[in-house]
Parts: sequence; structure tokens; C-alpha cells
Amino acid sequence: MIEEEFNPADYPWVVEHTVKFSVQMTSARINNFSDIYFGIAQDAFAQYLLYETTPECCEEETEEGFEKHATAVTHRDQAAVKTIVFAAMACEAAIYDIAAIHLGDESALVLDKLDPIGKWLVAPQLICGKPLRSDGPAINSLRTLFPARNELVHAKSLSGSSLGDPQRFEKIIQAARKQEQKILSAVKPAYQAIVLLSLELERLFGTASASIPGFADLSTSRSYEEASVEVKEVIRRCKEIDSNFAKSLTTTSCLASTTDQS
Repeated sequence: MIEEEFNPADYPWVVEHTVKFSVQMTSARINNFSDIYFGIAQDAFAQYLLYETTPECCEEETEEGFEKHATAVTHRDQAAVKTIVFAAMACEAAIYDIAAIHLGDESALVLDKLDPIGKWLVAPQLICGKPLRSDGPAINSLRTLFPARNELVHAKSLSGSSLGDPQRFEKIIQAARKQEQKILSAVKPAYQAIVLLSLELERLFGTASASIPGFADLSTSRSYEEASVEVKEVIRRCKEIDSNFAKSLTTTSCLASTTDQS
């Protein structure tokens, strides 16, 4: 469900002001690791996409096939973990840097007490007067990313002491598979989160911002240029998702305006 946009004209007691704001496209900060985290996440995601389609991840009928399968699955899982964890780190580092660059370090430290989604909602609004859409694909991707990241960072193993009880052991195996699937299903949204946040933020600011990779113009995007063929396809899909969401907002706004005039 798309949120209705606030229209001051509907509230006579509200006075609307137009506020100018500045966006820094570059910065001179030290130890800003967001680019490093993003690079690790992008490389890991490229590896994950390769392992996800490799035949070894499906073969385990023979003894040799089982060994190849076990090795491929281990590498795939390592890539999945790195993608999720470093994508989350990149998102947190980026929004801290963006807040510090545009609002100052003291304000950034205050905002840092919020949860990750709160940071991404509040910081842009303080900078330009408008937040990212809480119902948009960028924020929704964070809602998938951070629970998965938390599950990995605060991992809890399952008991394997029920080998003598087939029914109980089967339940543990099912729980383990469910846990694994939850992690694997978050890998693509984890990487997409960075791209979608960048696209919506640039649309909100009207220009690219320091501390987060730019994807609005792929012909000048270094991150897109350095991506693998498979990752580039995901980036292009993110641009479609963002574009469709932006169009839906325009359509909703036009319909609301037509209704008001009638």
C-alpha cells in the first residue's frame, strides 16, 4: 500500500515554506569505510551468484559429486554471509557519513542511536526536508537485510544430540533448512538495498551524494563498471524497480490532484 503524500493545501492552518539545502557530492572525511564495505559486498555477491548457478551445488549422487557439492555449498554460504554482513555495514557506514557530512558530527552521533531504518528515514528529512518513502523498495529492502544480518551476527546453533530419535532429529533438520533458506533468501535483497537506497536518495537530493555509490547514470558509475555481468543485471533490475515506484508515486499524486480539483 502506497502512503498518501502530505498536501499542505488540505490543511489551512499549515504554512508551507520552501527551504534551500546543499548536497556534497564529495567529502574530506577520514576512515570512512563505506566504500570498502560496499566493495567487499559486491565482490561477495558476484561470487554468490556464480556458486548459485554452478552444477556442483546440485550434484551429490556419487562420492566425488558429494565432495564437490560440499565444497561448492561451503563457498556459496561464505559468499552469502559476506554479502549480507558487509552490505549491512555499508548501509550503516554510508548513512552515518551522509549525516555527518551534511548535518555535522554531533548530529550524526545523535542519529546513530536510532535503528538502521530510522537513520535512513530521519537523516534525509533533516537534510532536505523529505524522507525516503517508508513504503518504498529501498526501505523495504532494509527490512529484509537487517534481520538476516542480526541472525548471522548473533548466530545460534541447533542441537545435534537427537540422532537416536528420528522424529526429533527430522524436526531439527527442518529447522536448520529453514534457517539456511532465510539467510539465502536475503542475499539478493542485501545487495539491492545499497543500489535502491542510492537511487532513491539521489532522486530525493537531486544529485549524487558522497559516501554511497551512484547508480542513476550507469555510463558514469564506477561501481557498475566494476561489477560482474551477473551483478550488472541485478543493478539494472534495481533501476527498473526504482523507476516503477517513482512512476507510481507520480500517478498517485496526479490522481489526488484531480480528485481535489473536482
